Amino acid sequence: MPTATTGNTPNPFDPFGFFGQWQDLMSKSAAVSTSNPFDPFGLLRAAPVDFSKAFDPFQVAKTLVGAKAPGGDMQAVMESQRKNLEALQKAQQVAFGGTLALLQRQADMLRETLEEVTRTTQEAAKGTSPEELATQQSAAFQSAMDKGFGILRELTEGIAKANSETFEVINKRFSEGIAEIRGVASSLR
Repeated sequence: MPTATTGNTPNPFDPFGFFGQWQDLMSKSAAVSTSNPFDPFGLLRAAPVDFSKAFDPFQVAKTLVGAKAPGGDMQAVMESQRKNLEALQKAQQVAFGGTLALLQRQADMLRETLEEVTRTTQEAAKGTSPEELATQQSAAFQSAMDKGFGILRELTEGIAKANSETFEVINKRFSEGIAEIRGVASSLR
């Protein structure tokens, strides 16, 4: 049975010499980089890889279209993935449209609220009696609360509608994808 040596002495607990090799590697790496304890081998000091230049997407697409997968049609796979991307793009547009509509509505609500506050303040400044002022403030407060709950309800419904429309787009493409998979599976039989 061979025994490995670390230095000049054999190591009976490391018959294949792995420990000795590890010690040699660690001593060399300590000489390379001692500033980063998480990179003892100096691998992180290497030039960063730009993965955007690693593959030309057009070349990859040409290769995949020309490839023959066992029992499958790569053109159909590429078409399916194109449809998936189109569905995601449409879902993103629907979600963005919903968000934009909500932001516009919020801006309108803020403008309406500021106009109402200005009108109420001007009415209160017209030199009315304290009793009338208290009644006006109470009515204004009640009106503001009712309007606030109405705004909250409207915004919630708008968010639910935007989410529902986005989900419908994704769900439709998912159903189409399942149908495509069933079609491919039945053609393989």
